[in-house]
Amino acid sequence: MPKITSLETQKRYQDRYSLFLDGEFWKGIHAETVLNLRLKPGQEVSEGELEGIVRIEEERQAREYALKLLSYRPRSEDEIRRKLAGKGYGEDIMEAALDFLRCQKFVDDADFAQRWIEHRRQSRPMGRAGLGWELRQKGIDRNLVDSALESYPGESEREAALEAARRALTKATGDPASRKRKAVGMLQRRGFSWETIQDVLTALLSTEEEPETGEDTD
Repeated sequence: MPKITSLETQKRYQDRYSLFLDGEFWKGIHAETVLNLRLKPGQEVSEGELEGIVRIEEERQAREYALKLLSYRPRSEDEIRRKLAGKGYGEDIMEAALDFLRCQKFVDDADFAQRWIEHRRQSRPMGRAGLGWELRQKGIDRNLVDSALESYPGESEREAALEAARRALTKATGDPASRKRKAVGMLQRRGFSWETIQDVLTALLSTEEEPETGEDTD
């Protein structure tokens, strides 16, 4: 069986060791792996034990990559799985990483869906249809999507549509008909219902068209 001839702390990464087998570099491994497996120079290791070390390191790297992704912004399980698959990790390694994230409450698709809806309400107002489409694109289960959208009542959707329409009409140029068409297109792309679009645009445009009133100076 191969024998561990040396374990050297890496200069660049102080929490990692370079493991040498029979005098030749084999693999860089984390200090925790060395400690947990009680690896030491002079120890013989079987092929099965070496495979176990490789798996432990792969699981650690997958976890660390997933945590790095989550440090940028919250993500759904499916988003993380796709990113891990893009890095070449196998299904068993990806599932082990996701199990760790679930146990630590770092991923929770139900909570993610609620947070996503609230984020959109504040930064980019959208309709229920648009929100549902986005969440399904992120791999959120349809039942979780439906449950999250239950907390988005019609009044809130109308308020979101009003805010989005105000922004669109303010930015739009051209005659009233052209501005209205641009606003309608934007609201449709964001998933607002036609009924809601008609409602908010009628309210906003009628306000714009109201003439100013003042005292008669004649």
